[in-house]
Amino acid sequence: ALTPDWRVFGFILLASVAATLMFGMVPAIQTTRSRLVEANRGDFSSDYRPARLRSVLLATQVAVCSLLLIVTAIVLRSQERVTARTIGLDLNGVWDARMAARFQAKAALRLSETPGVEAVAVAWYAPLYGSDRRLALAPSGSLGEVRTGFNMVSPGYFQVLRIPIVRGRAFTDAEAETDAPVAVVSERAARRFWPRGDALGRTVSILKSDRKDLYFGGRTPNFAEARVIGVARDALSGYLATAEDFKSAMVYFPTHEGAADNDSILVRISGNRNAARQRLVAALDGVAPSIYDMLNPMDDVLAMQIYPFQAVFWIAAFLGGLALVMTVSGIYGVMSYLVSQRTKEIGIRLALGAAAGDVVRMIVKQSARLALIGVAAGVALALAIAPVFAHQLDAIHPYDGMAYGGAVLVVMAAAVAAAYAPSRQAVRVDPVTALR
Repeated sequence: ALTPDWRVFGFILLASVAATLMFGMVPAIQTTRSRLVEANRGDFSSDYRPARLRSVLLATQVAVCSLLLIVTAIVLRSQERVTARTIGLDLNGVWDARMAARFQAKAALRLSETPGVEAVAVAWYAPLYGSDRRLALAPSGSLGEVRTGFNMVSPGYFQVLRIPIVRGRAFTDAEAETDAPVAVVSERAARRFWPRGDALGRTVSILKSDRKDLYFGGRTPNFAEARVIGVARDALSGYLATAEDFKSAMVYFPTHEGAADNDSILVRISGNRNAARQRLVAALDGVAPSIYDMLNPMDDVLAMQIYPFQAVFWIAAFLGGLALVMTVSGIYGVMSYLVSQRTKEIGIRLALGAAAGDVVRMIVKQSARLALIGVAAGVALALAIAPVFAHQLDAIHPYDGMAYGGAVLVVMAAAVAAAYAPSRQAVRVDPVTALR
């Protein structure tokens, strides 16, 4: 349970008091060091600049804002990239049921007889729950070893997930029951194994490997060579966000309901979610009370893979928006203060015939110069931390040029807009009033 920690509250209190004292005392000290004679006379030269500390703080504020907005833009484009991916699976109406192996055959039969159920299949593992399991294969006509994703599925697997067989055919029930040495390969696997020929009728040899799957064991087919009888459309089997899984070549071998190591029963059922769940639960309880360990709709499993990107995006968007508001308010406050200090100077310039546009450009240019320094620092920070995220997830591109460019444009536009209002206010000063 989460309990209040006095050390956390103490640190926050001390940090708040220290920040208040520091940012309150620095302006006070600077005020005592003012050149009273020059200030009273309004003697400010054309190369007047804000205090060095104030400039550093403002540039730092812009740098942090730029960094957070760049991160927000990268995460946003990553989320769009993930949600736009075509996974090759139709998960609407598909449920995953987990139970002990001794109940799977009876449960699959009972589920197939349930009203509204369109198809039932068993699989060694269901898609989207983990990274692809890998197997060392040697395609016919090649001397090299190829490690590729594989799964062991029943004939209904392609029907449940609506994965089209583009050439050849899927397994028959007889081939599944007898563990026939046949295989269905994905289009990507067919191109990878035999780039210059048709995959149908070719063979793949299953090689022994010292690599063991620590989580799912070392299950492999019961034969050493399999003949390709079909080519299936590419479909996701592992994680959505990783390139290794999303672009993985897949080989499917047959299995049946009575096999001991199958992990999932996949069911496609029509109707709304609540009614479908009730029918599935009733069918499974008809085999034995509470036999299933888990019963999940597969579209929820997909949503759980997308959710982290959405959560990170909203957090980054909030922090980026907060930083942008603070930056705009900081620039506006600094420029308003400078304009109030330079009221007499601006009045003299206008009285001597300076154009209002020239005065506006002078003030905006000063703000833009500080903003450019801050933006350059923010971009440099983003590029410095980018290697931390590079190659972690395929969907995240830490060097996305559009994200960097968009964030820089937003920050610069905000800086110019924040400086424009005080500058417009400055040129409305009556020279006679300013000189008085």
